[in-house]
Amino acid sequence: MSNTGYFHYWMRTQVHCAAGALVRVPALLQQLGGKRVLLLGSAGVRRAGLLERLEAVFAANRGGGQAELAGVIECIESGVSAAAINQALARARELGTDCIVALGGGSVQDVAKAVKYALAHGLADIQDALLGGIRLETSPPEGLLGIPHIAIPTLAGGGAEVSNTAVIRCERLGGLRALLRAPGLEADIAVLDPQLTVGLSRSLTAAAGMEALAQALEVVASTGSNHLSDANAFAAVALIDCWLEAVVNEPGNLDGHGALLQASTLSGVARTNVLGAMPVHNCACALASLYDIPLGQLKGALLPVVLEVLRDFYRPVAWRLARAFGIPTTGRSADETLDQVIARLRILLDEIGMPWAIPGLPQGEMERIVQAVSVDPAAMFCRMSPAQIEAIIAKVAGT
Repeated sequence: MSNTGYFHYWMRTQVHCAAGALVRVPALLQQLGGKRVLLLGSAGVRRAGLLERLEAVFAANRGGGQAELAGVIECIESGVSAAAINQALARARELGTDCIVALGGGSVQDVAKAVKYALAHGLADIQDALLGGIRLETSPPEGLLGIPHIAIPTLAGGGAEVSNTAVIRCERLGGLRALLRAPGLEADIAVLDPQLTVGLSRSLTAAAGMEALAQALEVVASTGSNHLSDANAFAAVALIDCWLEAVVNEPGNLDGHGALLQASTLSGVARTNVLGAMPVHNCACALASLYDIPLGQLKGALLPVVLEVLRDFYRPVAWRLARAFGIPTTGRSADETLDQVIARLRILLDEIGMPWAIPGLPQGEMERIVQAVSVDPAAMFCRMSPAQIEAIIAKVAGT
């Protein structure tokens, strides 16, 4: 929010949420005008049997004017690269597809967004739009991008289905991550089907939930927050705080899985509209780019540590963070309130069986880690000093 109180809030994606909602995808694409579908998934989604389930839905609805499956691409599952996007883009053109369905986690959703953007702008290489490492567009093009797009998340994590941002590793930039953000990148329709997340392991469910929680809390703490972002972010925190432990310990809880998927979407909408400081996201993304550690696991361990190390930053908003968890603040100082929030986060980590630290982080690579955090796209919203980054990494490594 500017000092005049002006802000812009973008909410465009339709959300269809129900157990078994997957069967509606062909009819929803028909409503959007799609005819030849490019289905994006991943090897993990294939192993879980979810790609076959959606392929069967299309097969059962073949004919009658509904969209038909033109081809399937199994994307990489982490660290989306420009090369992978360009391969999917070439395949989309070869198949003559006019619409996209993305079934999977954040990496699959980012590939879908980048392919859609490149198709709409006639690009052969997505890197042509990312020459400076970042592309931020604020004005929506006429008719947006004109390519029907349905997102079906298989993790209740970062809410990529409603985000108009994609992060891409660019070979031209020496493998650094580039940020693409534009109106219309987000899906036209998000299908939240809790049946798709029931089969996840406890660790994946826990990590995804902490990713959504960290994202929502960073919105709550942002100076750019507003009543609309509060409505989304506070609701996301409340749902995760209520349901995450139950779902981790009772994997078949459909109501809980549905609640967490909705929390993820709420968190994603809030983050999309409040691009403020995100030090937890910044550190987690940099570490994930260097080491094979799930983003949610990193964010879970980082959350209480970042609040401790950057106490001066979080102290003025400690009451807001406490309010998100329903923690009383009467009679407590800002530091005492912040301590209560940190304690609640550590309790939650224990409840879901997630470790407080990431002991596998190599201490001898501190300089490399500091550099990665400093050049990550998220660093532009909150500059941390090398000393602060080192303190965060040392604590999260358990030293």
